Parts: sequence; structure tokens; C-alpha cells
Amino acid sequence: MSVTSRSLILSFILIVCAFVLYRISSNVDKPSNNDILNEYPTFTAVNFDADSFDEQGLLTYSFKADDVIYYKKQDLLNFSNPLGIYYNHQKSGVEPWQITANVGSMVLNKEVELDGNVVIVPLFADPPITEFTTGYMHFDMIKNVITAPGKVNIKGTNFTNTGSNLVGNITTKECTISGDPHAHYIP
Repeated sequence: MSVTSRSLILSFILIVCAFVLYRISSNVDKPSNNDILNEYPTFTAVNFDADSFDEQGLLTYSFKADDVIYYKKQDLLNFSNPLGIYYNHQKSGVEPWQITANVGSMVLNKEVELDGNVVIVPLFADPPITEFTTGYMHFDMIKNVITAPGKVNIKGTNFTNTGSNLVGNITTKECTISGDPHAHYIP
């Protein structure tokens, strides 16, 4: 065998070995697409501003936040300093409620969790409640139910209620405070 043919055979063997090593090393420790979608956000935003509409084209909520991180696979938003306006459409008209907190998360069109200095105020005339405050709140957007396990303060035009373990139904405008309730009525 000549030197040239040995060199060609050796070169071919080296190229095949390099290709095999490259294929093996490119698949080792590489996260799958599922891993990437679960672990890393789809996008992050600063000074986020969005609106959501229902099937009839009615505005259901407006949302602003300083920082937003969105995970598409879970339809999950994590945010800081949110300011949301929930539009409760009634037969008598629209009743917008403004909601603020320090941080929170939202599974789109399903639920919202807010933590730290949660304040809810109505943005319409003659509301039954003028202010609602708590440290933590969960809002089920499907059932229109608010729950707050910690201390809550509810103020109206002529009353103040405090306690814990609140369950409130936005549709029926009823709420229950089952933990240490106290009421103060002003005639």
C-alpha cells in the first residue's frame, strides 16, 4: 500500500470518528424543548400594559405592571407592582374595580394571586364597598370568587368590617368572614 492510500484511509477514519464524536457530544446535557419551555420564560417585559376582552368583545380587565415574566406553556404571568381594573358587566351597567398589590401571578383567564398590600377600590358611583385591603388574595376569574385567608378590612359608606378567612362572590355581591369577624356600623 502506498503512503497516499494509507493517508486517505486514515483521513477517512478520522473524519468518521470526528463526526460520531460531534453527534454524541451535541446531544449530551442538552435540554429538551419541553425543558426550555418549562424553565425559561417566553418573554419578559418592563412597563407592561394590556387589555383583555371576552367573546362578545366586552373589556373584561385592563392590566399594568412594572415587570412581567410570561411562561407560555403554563399561561402564567408573574408580575410586580400590578394595577388591574376588573370590569364586572351587570345588566345595570359596568362596575369597574381597581386592584393593586406589591407582587402577583396570573394564570390567564383562570386565576390571579396577589401578595403584599392588596387594595381593591370601586371606580363607579354608589358602590356597596368603598375599599377592601388585605395582605394576600386569590381571585378565581371563572367563578368570580375572591378568597383571602389572612386579615381583611372592608369599608363601606357607613360600616367597617374586619376579620380573616374571607370568601367573596363578585357576581352575587356577598362575602363571608369566618375568622374573628368584627363589624362597626355608623348610623
